[in-house]
Amino acid sequence: MNRNNMKEVRAIPSFYHWIKAAMCKKVFRLDWRLHVWVLLILLSMTTSSYAEEEWTLDKILERYYRVRGGPEATQGIQSLRMTGKLEVPNGRQDIVLIKKKPHYSRTTLKVGKRRKVTAYDGNHVWEMIDGQDIPRSIRVLPETEGYHFAQEAKLGLFGPLFGYKTKRIKIEFLGLKTINPLAEIEQTQSSLSQLDESLHGDIECFHLRGLLPNGSTMEFFLQKDTFWEIKITSHLKNAGSDEGETRHYYFSDYRTVGPLKEAFQIQIFNDSGQYLSTLLIGELTFNVGVYTRYFQQLNRE
Repeated sequence: MNRNNMKEVRAIPSFYHWIKAAMCKKVFRLDWRLHVWVLLILLSMTTSSYAEEEWTLDKILERYYRVRGGPEATQGIQSLRMTGKLEVPNGRQDIVLIKKKPHYSRTTLKVGKRRKVTAYDGNHVWEMIDGQDIPRSIRVLPETEGYHFAQEAKLGLFGPLFGYKTKRIKIEFLGLKTINPLAEIEQTQSSLSQLDESLHGDIECFHLRGLLPNGSTMEFFLQKDTFWEIKITSHLKNAGSDEGETRHYYFSDYRTVGPLKEAFQIQIFNDSGQYLSTLLIGELTFNVGVYTRYFQQLNRE
């Protein structure tokens, strides 16, 4: 071994001798600032490493549940009633949505004096259309028509992330991702005017992906600072097929309703970025005391 190599080998123990001497107050009195800097650097490295390892799926979901109101609060809610407006490119409709655990759902759309009811009774999706100027018609939808409505109903009152294990949904954390909703949509005057201003610009999000039992997938983007859902991208398969449709849902205007926080505005775009509709919630009520028969086909009220 040459002298240069010997110097390199001796340099390692000499550092530890310096630390030992510092602890014995032989060096600390002379160069305490250097010692403090070493400690700060080590602390910074430890903190940085901890921050990188901190975000696991369980911890992200725990924070998400907490800002939404907590899983205990949702467990005590058996039903909900939502009223509002559904805006589409060619007009506006009144909407009433009523859901009941475990997976009953009924939506009523009104345009003028015409009404359309779509409901899932736990087995089938049925539809009723009536109005002052048209005869009432009721039918059970074929699976190909009612499949997506039934799948959405099975996601429960508060979506797939609450109780996802019970729903046999597999969730994985894909990492941090920055999204820019304004850059994702089609740049038309109509679409730009529809997207809420809170969704303009870059937004850093926790990116999660869920695999549903039927093979459909959903991607969730939770804003890093608030843990609120900013965007959901759903890739829903059609009945008995690998083909399907993709929709992008953007959430804004979060408000406190009882024990929970809910988005009161949801804007929907297709996979090409074209604007489809906006749901404007006017009122949201929990535990409305609705009976199961309300969702059955024979109930025509």
